[in-house]
Amino acid sequence: MPARRHVLRAGRIALDRWTWLQTQGWQRPTPGHRPATLDIGASSGEFVFLMTQLGFDAVGLEPHEGYASYARDHLNLDVRNGSVQNLASMDAAKRWDLVTLFHVFEHLSDPVASLQTIANHMSEQGVLFIEVPNATRLCSPHSMFFEAHVLYFSADSLRHTLRTAGWDVLGHNSDEDGNLRIMARPNGQSHSQEPVPHGHDLVRAQQARRWGSYLMDEFRSRRLLSKLRTRREEKRSASQFQSGAALLKDLYADVVTAPSQPATQSTPMSA
Repeated sequence: MPARRHVLRAGRIALDRWTWLQTQGWQRPTPGHRPATLDIGASSGEFVFLMTQLGFDAVGLEPHEGYASYARDHLNLDVRNGSVQNLASMDAAKRWDLVTLFHVFEHLSDPVASLQTIANHMSEQGVLFIEVPNATRLCSPHSMFFEAHVLYFSADSLRHTLRTAGWDVLGHNSDEDGNLRIMARPNGQSHSQEPVPHGHDLVRAQQARRWGSYLMDEFRSRRLLSKLRTRREEKRSASQFQSGAALLKDLYADVVTAPSQPATQSTPMSA
């Protein structure tokens, strides 16, 4: 069972992702209309919980059985144990209006095949929302690479991968942000896997990762102090709740009770 302060942090991140989704044209469902959403790599279910509270037909898919069980048993969510490969065995006739992969894409050994699998299960106007770490971000020299990450993306290589797999990019955040966010829709026209002009931006980013520049940036931004304060606040705030479900209901209350607007789909933006 996740610590309540981790639930609080994940819940706040889920709210931030929903806010960004709204900038891409997504709104709460209107009565009688429940778009189907699938969060692949749902973890302990905070984003699925939020989407359910907002009125979406929200489902999660999570490879870790412990997290999936927690989401089902403690949050009363439809979170199933599995990964992208299990899409074909889920609700064969169902088509998803929104599929999300938050810090999942960098774990996939064959991202193009995974994107093509997802495309086969999208509704006609369905969209995909991916978030991955930005491999060109400034961090400490020893904090970039992780054993569980088999891929690392710059903004250009992420867009290239989507286009190769047959997806149109609809919108994205800044190429300089620490995490890259992108919205896309399948176009049914996969392309040959041409090599990305490759390595240069990632190599330059890694060469720039020196302890001096990193520590100077941490000092100027006061990021370390902010992190310590945030962790203390998370622990204090989370301790007021008896359960993760109670915490999330309180956290999402203002968003859930806000007036509904007509549901729309993401509209194309320049890529």
